[in-house]
Amino acid sequence: VWPEGEDGRPIFTLGALAKANGVSHEAAHDAMHDVLATIDLARLVRARQPKLYDWYWTHRTRDSLRPLVDLVDRAPLVHTAAAYTSEKGCTTLVAPLSIDPENRNQLVAIDLRFDPSDIVGLPVEEIRRRVFTKAAELEVERVPLVRIRLNRCPFLAPVSTLSDSAAARLGLDTVACREHLAFIKAERDLLQKMVAVFELRDESGGAEESSDPDLRIYDGFFPERDIEAFAAAHERIAAKGAAEAKLSLYKARFVDDRPAQMLRRLYARNFPETLSSAEAARWREFCASRLQLPPLAGATDLATFDKFVSQRLESPDTPARERGLLMELVAYKAGLERDVLGYEGR
Repeated sequence: VWPEGEDGRPIFTLGALAKANGVSHEAAHDAMHDVLATIDLARLVRARQPKLYDWYWTHRTRDSLRPLVDLVDRAPLVHTAAAYTSEKGCTTLVAPLSIDPENRNQLVAIDLRFDPSDIVGLPVEEIRRRVFTKAAELEVERVPLVRIRLNRCPFLAPVSTLSDSAAARLGLDTVACREHLAFIKAERDLLQKMVAVFELRDESGGAEESSDPDLRIYDGFFPERDIEAFAAAHERIAAKGAAEAKLSLYKARFVDDRPAQMLRRLYARNFPETLSSAEAARWREFCASRLQLPPLAGATDLATFDKFVSQRLESPDTPARERGLLMELVAYKAGLERDVLGYEGR
């Protein structure tokens, strides 16, 4: 049971929650009694809502949440947090945009309840001002960006978990949310723009199966027909050249659902000069998402890579013969930041 205040909004204090749910909390603010009351409330949630409890428990860490976050297609997520508290509840739909370049544990997302046109249309400096200036000092509305700390156990779930009845109860206009999502998905450089907004600022479990073919190489053997098609594709590229062979290869039909996307990535990785401007923009965005938030648990993102190289360079124990290689890695990282993460718009 969620206790409510006189304004109809949920109350989150431990004492009120314990009283409303018949949980003993005799000495409020005593550390041990607070811990025991919190444990009893967690047990109550597990007993009354076991699926909810199990989901949250298995998706409480950054690595367990990583597969849910799609920075390429911006698949919307259900996000529940006290910051959204209203008479209807504490839940909204968000679309992931970027990882904060200054804090790799922080996901930058857009609240899909609100019109995103300012985020797309405003220049970087103005968005930055509206994000980091105190609300009392702003003469305009804030942009609807939210920052979700993935290492602080946020509650995130796929949009498929939100039923129509639940959306109505929470006051979520899913039609408007989908329209807002389509609007921001049309902005191909939005990830790079968010990196530009948040960088160098002055400021004092059970994962869902991935649909990414790169992560499904070992899902099973490819059918013999597809293996023959792979060999034929390489022969055609060798004989006609990548550009001339591209159109016919893109029309190829495969039995397995993985090769079609793998073929396009083959071209993006090896023959970038053959890509259209739209294909090049989408590939750049895909690479940016992989640098910021690799989808595999334990994979190294760009921030971790930078930290490791910097520590090796600063260590007096690093042999001189390694320092040349480390400096090449520093230059490589700078190139990635320029070519993949660099924002050249407004």
